[in-house]
Amino acid sequence: MKNLLLLLFAFSLSLGVGFSQQIDPSLVISYLDFEGDLEDGSSTAVAYNQTQGDPMTFSTGQFGNAGVFSNMAVVSSGLGFNSFYSFSIAAWINHSELSSVLDRAQTWIHQKDVAGENPGRVHLEVLKVGDRIGTFTSGIRNDAEDAIVADTWYHVTSVFDANEGELYLYVDGVLVSTGSVPSPESNTGEIVVGAGKGEGGAYAMGMMDDFLITSEVLDAADIDFIMTNGVAAAMSSGTSVHNMAEAGKLDAWYHEGVLNLRTDDDFGNKAQLAVYSMSGQLVKKTDWVSLSDNRFNIDLKKGVYILKVSSETRINNVKFIVD
Repeated sequence: MKNLLLLLFAFSLSLGVGFSQQIDPSLVISYLDFEGDLEDGSSTAVAYNQTQGDPMTFSTGQFGNAGVFSNMAVVSSGLGFNSFYSFSIAAWINHSELSSVLDRAQTWIHQKDVAGENPGRVHLEVLKVGDRIGTFTSGIRNDAEDAIVADTWYHVTSVFDANEGELYLYVDGVLVSTGSVPSPESNTGEIVVGAGKGEGGAYAMGMMDDFLITSEVLDAADIDFIMTNGVAAAMSSGTSVHNMAEAGKLDAWYHEGVLNLRTDDDFGNKAQLAVYSMSGQLVKKTDWVSLSDNRFNIDLKKGVYILKVSSETRINNVKFIVD
């Protein structure tokens, strides 16, 4: 039998006159908005440096400016990303030239190999054959069927759910391909943006905007919100942060494989539940469930976790220990 010692977490968010958080800022690994520089907009200490090509210029994007890529490579430093765990990578892309015309693939995201690790790297590209968007992780490919056209914005999201062992590819918010990943491979390499893993060749030609890497498993609703409002808005609550005692009480306890919840009326009738490790990795996420049930079967090992309860009116978090 596992017992749960409940500890109050740091914040509780109220909907108010704005909108609720669509994605959790604490789980964002990196975010580039390309507003005139390559400064990371997440709370992590990621740095980006251009290693190939002329200095990047910026043009009108989907949300403010976009980075203009032409035979260049931008490389992360201190990313702290491991493709073994769940992730979502999203960005707006716009090709000035098609892969079929260039007679080569164009790589937007490619994770470097690390000595002693499996080549389970992540990449996101537009294929030479058919000008189709494709994604890859742990030896598994997911490709769209439809060709893209030049000078057109597309929103691309690659989602890996490590718990389900599934890789999803969304284009403009629509799920276009799904693949099973039975054996995820660990790779902690840095990310190359705009070129292949060696920082040379397979250059992307065009623009990128609103580039996001998060350890959250984004769903169609999350992606739609990001497309419509932008990543910065999705990370914002639009309201102030309150103490637990002031708004939206959340209690939880664990007994014999069952997570028990108690919430006040401010949460409404339905919510999504997500349990994260303290390193930010998603352990379990439910679909929309009735809060009147109050009991949810979930198997947890000993450790410290964060429970996130997201309803249509409120998002609350609580940190707990299973011992």
